[in-house]
Amino acid sequence: MTRYQAYFIGWDGQFMHYRAFACGTDEHAVEWTKQLMDQWPVELWSGARMVKRLSPPVKSSDRREPNRPSGRRLARAGKAT
Repeated sequence: MTRYQAYFIGWDGQFMHYRAFACGTDEHAVEWTKQLMDQWPVELWSGARMVKRLSPPVKSSDRREPNRPSGRRLARAGKAT
């Protein structure tokens, strides 16, 4: 088993806290770290080796709706509709 540390990074780029754990492979460690994530980016390390930086998923409520036409046709400059 390999030892890993998940370091939680604040939006200001500063280290907030970490969680240590052990996993058999890097892939399992990444999956385990994804389960820990909430709203903060996480850097997954194994000793001095950075395995991966994970960003939190964008929630659907955080996404902006694309601009949609209002259904009205706008007149072009110099032309009447």
